[in-house]
Amino acid sequence: MKFIFRAITSLVIATPLSAITFLVHAQIPKTIRDRARFDELNGVNEQKTQVISPQPDLSLFFLSLGNSYFGGGNYVEAMTAYTQALQLNPHNAAAYYNRGEVRSKLGDKNGAIADLKKAVDIFQSQGEQDNYQDALNHLKKLQNSLPQTSHK
Repeated sequence: MKFIFRAITSLVIATPLSAITFLVHAQIPKTIRDRARFDELNGVNEQKTQVISPQPDLSLFFLSLGNSYFGGGNYVEAMTAYTQALQLNPHNAAAYYNRGEVRSKLGDKNGAIADLKKAVDIFQSQGEQDNYQDALNHLKKLQNSLPQTSHK
């Protein structure tokens, strides 16, 4: 059984207290023509300026928290954390996959199958082929473990 981990990455910039300096290499255009070329190469368009929010994706925090609970065998807490991650980001395929794993461990095979189906769809739409294939294989295994019902 594969367990998908997603790490939370943060960048910390600290000012050293010693005389050590850090060189920053920047490309600064020197003429108006250079500036226009720089903007063109970097996709700058004054009419289409987009502000990118530095807000962290809190769903990754809850995904990580769920992973910690899962690793410690605290499946109910893990389920709660994964559900919180999905409330914050309903496109978090790893949270669906991992919650499916928890549901499977807790004996909720139908819930596990539903979560794995969502994970499969999202991984496929995001082009994450390895995770898509892994989730699909796990989904098939779970579906095959269910008793077959006869249709009369």
